[in-house]
Amino acid sequence: MKIYKIITSYKSDDTGKVFDSLPKEIQNIIMDLVDKYEWYDFKYDGKVCHWRDGDLECSVGICPEDFITEFKKWDDYLHKDCEGYTYVYDITDEVLYGQHEYEIYGFFKEHIQMFFEEYIVKHITKDHILDKINLYGIESLTDNDKRILDGLPFIKYIDIITEFD
Repeated sequence: MKIYKIITSYKSDDTGKVFDSLPKEIQNIIMDLVDKYEWYDFKYDGKVCHWRDGDLECSVGICPEDFITEFKKWDDYLHKDCEGYTYVYDITDEVLYGQHEYEIYGFFKEHIQMFFEEYIVKHITKDHILDKINLYGIESLTDNDKRILDGLPFIKYIDIITEFD
């Protein structure tokens, strides 16, 4: 499982028209694929995600690589006669190394942080922290990175914010 960010310029209306014209069995295959993993979808203006505004769409989710292969196949199929693009980014390492820019999620920033933290807690290792030191320097370590190196549990963001309530 990896963390992906997908940016597309295709409009939902255009995709919907093509989708609606497909045979029902193809629609079901695509829907089963899309519904298989948890994704968050936003309008995107190239800088910040919004609820309604933006010419682009940004989606983030956690899934296996083979899902992305299938997604790209169906995305190409659905948009073969459309103008636009879809870019898929593997952001797993930048999330694990604490280098992901959460500000782009705007109003949904904290929710995405907590969503990604669930992944971090399950997948981060001392080797990731050592790689982070090699890539970004020892000054890049967070308190949680130090805790992991010391064999202590990760402290989740939700635990920190509820501590003050």
